[in-house]
Amino acid sequence: MRPASEGAPAEDERTIATNNMPRPVPSQMRRDAYPLLPADAHITLEPLMITVDGVVLPLSASDAERFRRLAPTLAGALPLAELSASDDAALVRRLLDQGIVHDLQVSHNSVRTNQFCDYLYTRIGRWRTRKAANLWPWRQVIASGGASVAYLQGLLIENYHYVRAAAVRQSPLLSRAASAAQFDLIRDFVTGEARHEGYFAQSLSRWGVPESAFRSAVPLASTAEFIGLQYRLAHQSLLDYLAGSAVLEVDPAIYAKAGDPYELWESVYGVDLEVLAPVRQHIRDDVLGGHASLFREVALDTAPEALPLETALSALASARAVFDATRLWQRDMYEHYQLNGGSPANAAL
Repeated sequence: MRPASEGAPAEDERTIATNNMPRPVPSQMRRDAYPLLPADAHITLEPLMITVDGVVLPLSASDAERFRRLAPTLAGALPLAELSASDDAALVRRLLDQGIVHDLQVSHNSVRTNQFCDYLYTRIGRWRTRKAANLWPWRQVIASGGASVAYLQGLLIENYHYVRAAAVRQSPLLSRAASAAQFDLIRDFVTGEARHEGYFAQSLSRWGVPESAFRSAVPLASTAEFIGLQYRLAHQSLLDYLAGSAVLEVDPAIYAKAGDPYELWESVYGVDLEVLAPVRQHIRDDVLGGHASLFREVALDTAPEALPLETALSALASARAVFDATRLWQRDMYEHYQLNGGSPANAAL
C-alpha cells in the first residue's frame, strides 16, 4: 500500500490507463454501450455544468434540460441504440466520451463482473487523481517543500503502526476464500503485508528516530480508526476488503512512469537514499506482487460472468469509505505533526 500522505498534485493531470483502469473508448465504438450515470453526479447552475468524481463538463441550457430528463434512464439497463432521439443519443455519447457516464450493463439483480471491475477501478483512479486542493491542502505543502522533518517522520511512524496491524485487520481474509485460487492469492497478499513492518522500522532507525519513538508510541486515534475500518470490511466480505485496498495500492502504470511518492522526499527534501530505501522497497513489493489487481482477480474467480448487484454496490461503497477515511487520516497527521508540532509521545487514543 502507498504511504498515508503523498505530495504530488501534478499526478492530477496524469492519464491512468492500466489493466485495472482501461482507456476511454470512443463513443462510436460503443454501439452496444449501456450508459450508467453514477448516483453522485450533479448539475450546478452557476456556472451550468455536470460534475462527477472531479470530472467537470460545461453544459448549454438546452443540454442541461435534456440531461435532467435523460438521467433517470441512464441506469445501465437501456442500450445506447435504443435512445430514440438523435439529440439525446448525441448528448449521451458526449457524456460517455467525457467520462461523466460509464458503460456498464446492469440487470435488476446483477452486473457484468469484468465491466464492473473496469467501472470500480476507473472511479477509484479519478478519486485519487482529482483531489480538491481545499480538501487535501497537505499535498501542496509536501510538494512545495513546506513539510517539516517531524511531519515526514510522523507519516512514517503512523504508517509503521498501520502496517504493524496487518495481522489484525486482515485476520478474517483467509477464512473467506471461496476457492483454492482465492486462498493462494490472499495467502500471498497477507503474508507479504505482514513482513512490511520492518521496512518502516528500518527507515525510521536510519533517519535517527529512536525505537522508543515508534515501537512504544501510541498511534494517533485516526490511525487506530483507519485500522478498525479495514478490520470491519474484512469481516464484511473478501471483496469489500479488497475494494478498499484497491484505493490504497500504487497503480503500476503510474509507478512505471513516475516512480513512488518517496522520490519527492529525496529530490525536494534531500532525505538520504539509504533512509528511504526500505520504504521504497515496500512500494516495489506491492506493485510487483500485483496487489492493485486483487479485487478483479477475486471477483472474476467468485463470479466469472455476473456479480450480484448487492455485492457490487457494497464493494463500491467500501472503496469510497476507505477513500474518505484516508483523507481524514491524512488530515489528522498533517494537523498533529505539521501544524501542531506534535510527536508520538503526546498522541493519545
